Amino acid sequence: MATPYDTVIRLQRRTLDAMRVDLATQVETASRAQAAHAGVEAAMKDAHREAAASPLLPSDRYLTRLRHERTMLAAANVSANEQLHRLQARMTDAYGKARAIDIAADLYRERIAQQSAAVEQQEMDELAARKHAAARETKP
Repeated sequence: MATPYDTVIRLQRRTLDAMRVDLATQVETASRAQAAHAGVEAAMKDAHREAAASPLLPSDRYLTRLRHERTMLAAANVSANEQLHRLQARMTDAYGKARAIDIAADLYRERIAQQSAAVEQQEMDELAARKHAAARETKP
């Protein structure tokens, strides 16, 4: 049964679908940032080990670059996670709105069904009353 809420429901579902795609993209971005950060951490540990094993090997510039890269990736990781949390909050809000609209549409359908049942019951009562009155009139 069509309801006045059908258009809004379709729009809300499209919004949720778009947000799901955005969420998947953001999860991928956050996981890449975290993996890159972990890669730099591992490279720094290796560089420290190599520097400790060979004190004559110049590693200051390399370690400085890795520290800078680690700082940048940590900031990117924090930013990606913040965006992910904001998107999750927006999606939770959008899902709540969609659910409220679905409930309103269900209530509308129930109200229409109850009104239809009430009209049908009233018609049946009137028909029964007419039959009863006609039967009384035909009795002597």
